[in-house]
Amino acid sequence: MYVYEQYSEQYKSDPTVYCNEVLNYSGFEGMYSCENKNDRNISDWLILFRKAGFDPEHVDTSPVCELTDREKSYLSENLDFLDTMPVQIIMDGDENYPSNFENILARKRPRALFCMGNIKMFNRPSIFVCGARTASDFGRELSYKCGRLAAEAGYIVISGYAKGIDIAAHLGALEAGGATVAMLPYGLSKFSVRRELRDISDPGCFLAVSELPPSCGFMVKAALRRNKLLVALADAVIVVEPGESGGTWHSAVKASSLHKPLFFHEGARPEVIERMESIGGRRLEIRNGAPQLDEVYKQCGVQPKAFLF
Repeated sequence: MYVYEQYSEQYKSDPTVYCNEVLNYSGFEGMYSCENKNDRNISDWLILFRKAGFDPEHVDTSPVCELTDREKSYLSENLDFLDTMPVQIIMDGDENYPSNFENILARKRPRALFCMGNIKMFNRPSIFVCGARTASDFGRELSYKCGRLAAEAGYIVISGYAKGIDIAAHLGALEAGGATVAMLPYGLSKFSVRRELRDISDPGCFLAVSELPPSCGFMVKAALRRNKLLVALADAVIVVEPGESGGTWHSAVKASSLHKPLFFHEGARPEVIERMESIGGRRLEIRNGAPQLDEVYKQCGVQPKAFLF
């Protein structure tokens, strides 16, 4: 039983004491994308109010964290969003919380995930497709095909919802009738269905996820953290057209350090091939314009089953 359930009953007798105990819970190292302590406290209070059933009208937050008027307004904005939108908060210890986060990230795992869509996608065999935002037509087509083929084979396709390679992979999975997870580097109130996906983004086939409070905007730090979460979640990683530097290379290096199967297409630039092979990347054969993913599936070590929506 996770800590919020442990304290929710006791809260009724002395809310201030037990809110202190919950917010100071030391089961995590606090590896948040939040920029400061009060941002972290905002996320914690959202969890308390919406997951443990605490009533914000009858909780005195001052003994726990001193919130400015601006931060109180921000908290209220987040609570209003949670009240009006179909957001599910998945906690560590919940049935649908990703087991890979517990097994791989350990104390650095997210305390909670804010989700919109089908949370049954967690803990399914998945493949992470990543690459540059400024991708070529060939790169986007290859990413689309990787997403489509992986979905047809029964894998959940996961990516970072950025333009270019990411969106192409999401689109390929959805057009194949499969399912896809978008891990966001900003809060869910900043999320909108991209134009390319509007006709096919069935809620049962799509999951948008963030560890950040709903009203939190984009941060570079959050994007790097997002990539780390995607690598941890995936059973294999496919790199398509990485840029000279940036998040894709962070993902590739992280995949290598976690001993995740790492692939790149054989038509990549010579310097990309050299760099990818130096960190253990394997060449992905392209035959008649189509990526050959059989080795990816083999290296995943898990066989997907029919996904039940």
